[in-house]
Amino acid sequence: MTPANAPPRFFETGEAQDFRQLVEEYQHRVFRLVASVLGPYSDAEAEDVTQEVFLAVHTKAETFERGCHFGTWLYAIARNRALDRRRKASFRLPHLPVDELHMAAASDNADQRLLIAQCMEALPETYRTLLYLHYWQGASMEEISEYTGLVPGTVKSYLARGRQRVEAMLTAPRNLHER
Repeated sequence: MTPANAPPRFFETGEAQDFRQLVEEYQHRVFRLVASVLGPYSDAEAEDVTQEVFLAVHTKAETFERGCHFGTWLYAIARNRALDRRRKASFRLPHLPVDELHMAAASDNADQRLLIAQCMEALPETYRTLLYLHYWQGASMEEISEYTGLVPGTVKSYLARGRQRVEAMLTAPRNLHER
C-alpha cells in the first residue's frame, strides 16, 4: 500500500504492473465516490465512470504534480467525471409529481426506498453525494473527508442538513393531507 502522501510507484516507473497495482489499490474507493455522485441503481454506470477515471489517470499522468497528494488529485478526477455523467439528461431519474409522492409515501418498503431516492435526487449535489457515500456506500466520516476534501466537522454538518431536507420532503406531503 502506498503511504498517504507518496504518489503511487506508477508515476516514477510508468510500468504496466505498477499501474495495475494503483488501480487495485484505489478502484474500490473511486467506485464508491462515483456511485455516490451518480445515486442509487447506478452500479453499471459507476463501473463505466470508474474505468474512465483510471484511463484519465493513465493518460494524464504527466499532469500530476509530484508535490500534491495523489488521493486529492484522483478523487477530483473521479468526482468531476461522475458529475459530468450525471449532468446528462438521460441519466436523471424522472420527475415524480406531488400526487405520486403522496401515494408512494403510503406504500410498501420498495416504494418507500424509491421515494427516498427521488427525494435525494432533489437535494443539492453536495448533500446528495455525502448521504449516498455514508448511507448507501458505508463510507466513514474520514473516508468522506478524504474523497471530498471537506473537514470531518463539515461532513457531519452536511449529513445532518441533508437528512433534515429528505425528512422534510418525506413529511411535507403527508402534512398537506392532514390539514
